[in-house]
Amino acid sequence: MVIESIGSVLKKKGHAICSVTPDAAVYDAIALMAAKNVAAVLVISHGNLVGIISARDYGRKVVLEGKSSRDVRVQEIMTTSLVTITPETTVLDAMELILVIIFGTFRF
Repeated sequence: MVIESIGSVLKKKGHAICSVTPDAAVYDAIALMAAKNVAAVLVISHGNLVGIISARDYGRKVVLEGKSSRDVRVQEIMTTSLVTITPETTVLDAMELILVIIFGTFRF
């Protein structure tokens, strides 16, 4: 069995990402998610990954608090505690990492 790397998956899928800047209005981030049919977009500042904003962040931190998505900036609600991997990471290791994050200690 050949264990594929994330890099080889990205070569097939493509390297396009959806991103916004920290000072963008949350409305613009949500509009981009809708246009691209994704549930989250990366937050990039000066070429560096600084966060991620998801539809869940929007629901919990804007809608449920009665705020306006046009008035709230992405940096106010984005998640900044990120876990990243490299292109050399295997798909199996990435899957395990996701399971550990969601469920705690987990081993295949």
